[in-house]
Amino acid sequence: MIEDPSVSSPPHKEKEFSKKHNKYPPKMTAAILFLLATNIPMALYMSLVHQRGPEDVMNHLAKEAFQGKVKSILFLTPCHATPYYSMLHRNLPMQFLDCTPSSEEKGVLDESDRFMTDPVSFMSKFANNSSFPSHIVLFESEEQKLRSSLISFDYREEKRFFNAHFKVDRDLQASVVVYVRIIYSLI
Repeated sequence: MIEDPSVSSPPHKEKEFSKKHNKYPPKMTAAILFLLATNIPMALYMSLVHQRGPEDVMNHLAKEAFQGKVKSILFLTPCHATPYYSMLHRNLPMQFLDCTPSSEEKGVLDESDRFMTDPVSFMSKFANNSSFPSHIVLFESEEQKLRSSLISFDYREEKRFFNAHFKVDRDLQASVVVYVRIIYSLI
């Protein structure tokens, strides 16, 4: 039955209605507050801090390129780890590890997997077959294995960017490191 709005209901019924329908039950309120208190900090951390190294590297390289300090870049990082041209906004030669799906044969590694398996051997072969870029970008876990090779090829560490506090999918990639060839760093 539809009630006539001109007829007022007794005052005690209005209070009952507002108590029942205007407040959430205390348990639901506590659950909502708990979810907000735990999820908002985690969302902020994951979107603003965790794994932001590749973005910071590209911002740095874009500034350096604008000043004419970058001639070419080699990315020794896992596939699609950095945003490349979308943040660089410069027409610079860039090389990165190839990760196109290999043939139908199982067990055939792509270039990225070969690098991750043996970075020192990969770098030696690269040095014999390619010209050296002005900058090399790699994660700390690979940089530790390649440091002496990079120094022997006249590179020095230019800058290190924070990336992660904990391991996600590969060896701890705590930071992303930019190496610059010494002859280019003097320009």
